[in-house]
Amino acid sequence: MGVLDRLRDRLRPLYSSYPQMERNSVELFEDGEYETWRNEMLANKKPFGMVPLAYDNEDGDYTMWNDNPNIKPTNLYTTPERAGLNDLFEENPELNYQNPSNEMFPYEPNYPAIYAADKFMNESDETGKKVMDASEFFFKQKLNNGPFQYANGLNFPGRGIGVDKMKYVVGDNLNELNNDVLPHEFAHELEENPEMLNILPFPKQKGFNPREGRYENKGSGNTFLHDILYNFGPHYTDTGMDSGNEMSTMPDGSYDPEGRSISPQEKFALNRDQAMNYQALQNFSRRTLNKDPNEVIPNSSFKSWSNQDKFRTNRPNMRDVSGNRRKNSGGLVSLMQNLNEG
Repeated sequence: MGVLDRLRDRLRPLYSSYPQMERNSVELFEDGEYETWRNEMLANKKPFGMVPLAYDNEDGDYTMWNDNPNIKPTNLYTTPERAGLNDLFEENPELNYQNPSNEMFPYEPNYPAIYAADKFMNESDETGKKVMDASEFFFKQKLNNGPFQYANGLNFPGRGIGVDKMKYVVGDNLNELNNDVLPHEFAHELEENPEMLNILPFPKQKGFNPREGRYENKGSGNTFLHDILYNFGPHYTDTGMDSGNEMSTMPDGSYDPEGRSISPQEKFALNRDQAMNYQALQNFSRRTLNKDPNEVIPNSSFKSWSNQDKFRTNRPNMRDVSGNRRKNSGGLVSLMQNLNEG
């Protein structure tokens, strides 16, 4: 069997399921509902930034930042909440006391999710793509032990998105659907867009898929991978990783290629390159949308409108004046200086 044949075999369950999903689905957004979702996304702001994951030299494990003198920074980065800085936000919500430059963690919405959703919705009429409530499809998957029995949503690149809305209606947890599942699926479409190659400083990096507990290599057109995508939404939910619920559902017994156990905190951390990709994606989307963050861009003008910003993206300067690539010290200051450009 040739390479193409093997690839088709792997993709067949995915693409053969799309017609079934479409037949058993209804439109997710009725009149005005997308605008409502979008406005709620804009209003849902959390502290945005990346800080080093802490490591306790005495216990030999990842931990939260506190006054323990044995705690040292690592070369992995995570969100402020997951770093254990929640109490600080209650006192002074935007002050980053660990950064000597006194930079702030701004309270921002999930700009990349809104940008990805706008792009999808504005191009859907032209491409025939749909956003669907595929609750019946997912119910049958669970009933028949189908390949997507554990999925909350699916993106079929270039075709459409289906989500299991009923799961969240019955569970009275539409917050997770709106702020985690939908952003994740919209972002899969954006991940395939070649414009990302001009926006991210380190596109197509190897990443760790925390949901599946395994490393994944770059794929054709995949520019930021699941490690970023699983930081994308839960940071903005009340029931996601920050509450501990998401970590408790992760696969047990995950190990890296050297056989080292991977902790829940590490699963949701990013290496330096991916942390900078995440920040660059946020910066680009913020600058683009803030021309008028409440405007849904007409489809006819979206491409040229977004391209104008593409060439003004401030990429982090990863080389010093001599042209030599900077060494990664794993420290906070150099990362934050680069991440806060733009």
